[in-house]
Amino acid sequence: KAPLMRAALVHATQRILADNSAFFAATDIDNAMSAALRMAETTVTPEVRELLEVSLRHEGLIWQYATAIRERVPALAQKATDAMTELATNPALSDDSRMRGMASRLFTEPDDALAVPALLELLRHTRTLRWTGDGAFDSLRNRGREADALAVLREQVLNPSDGDARAVALHLVERVSPASLVEWGVNIPKAVVDDKADDIYDAVMHYDFSDSRTLPELEAELEQLLGDGAEDRNSRAVTEVLARMTELGAGQAAMRHAQAWLDGLSPVLTREAAELIGDRLTALDTDGLWRESWIELAAQCARLLSPNERNSLIWIIQARA
Repeated sequence: KAPLMRAALVHATQRILADNSAFFAATDIDNAMSAALRMAETTVTPEVRELLEVSLRHEGLIWQYATAIRERVPALAQKATDAMTELATNPALSDDSRMRGMASRLFTEPDDALAVPALLELLRHTRTLRWTGDGAFDSLRNRGREADALAVLREQVLNPSDGDARAVALHLVERVSPASLVEWGVNIPKAVVDDKADDIYDAVMHYDFSDSRTLPELEAELEQLLGDGAEDRNSRAVTEVLARMTELGAGQAAMRHAQAWLDGLSPVLTREAAELIGDRLTALDTDGLWRESWIELAAQCARLLSPNERNSLIWIIQARA
């Protein structure tokens, strides 16, 4: 019996690795997961551990079993919590109920060492901030971590590049700590920070969050971004600086930096280079920074990418052709 059970666990692991895209797991995988969790109550064999670890890469299995894995296998508690957090904050997740479900489980996580980083991460993402921000903040406040939560919300409120996140964060801070808005120098009339989302967005999108950075400061910030590799993690951080330089009358310098940023990648247009260049072109286009000569570059990149990966480039080419 034991060899047959081990074989079933290994087979289920291989099935998950072969295709982890299913919204729900197949019945045989569910059966294997249930068996593995029962076995884990007494002994975590290598086959059990591998199956449970692999399951934390599968959306449907995270939703169903991550909490049980966290409770029954202490050695996997961090991985299970990370999986729930990543699932909740994944912008590609199509099911809001799963996002809320994962977040609600994090609200009640008894271990602060696991819960606090996860809850702060929920506040950093617009979607989870909008739908679960109140619960995440209240949970952090109950754990004595209100200052940490407000520090994250302050970043959102003063973020000049994401109006949606700013609006939602403002609404939340107005409820939980209105004095913080005064401390941060944000003076939006209370009448517009209410339950009417359109009013909130209108107020935020027209509010003057003055950017006092000078051209030398922007140049230094850009040099730092390009020097530490941050542009590969967040292209918009680079294009936001370039766009601000343009607003200050340094458009030609901004475009020279943009061209050098694109030229700095591999001279051989591999698929990996095309993905990076495509991401940078998309960010440049989003911030209104564009050269006609980049149309052909965008087309070359699009040819090397999958249909889903090249969608944004196709839209840019069609809009600017």
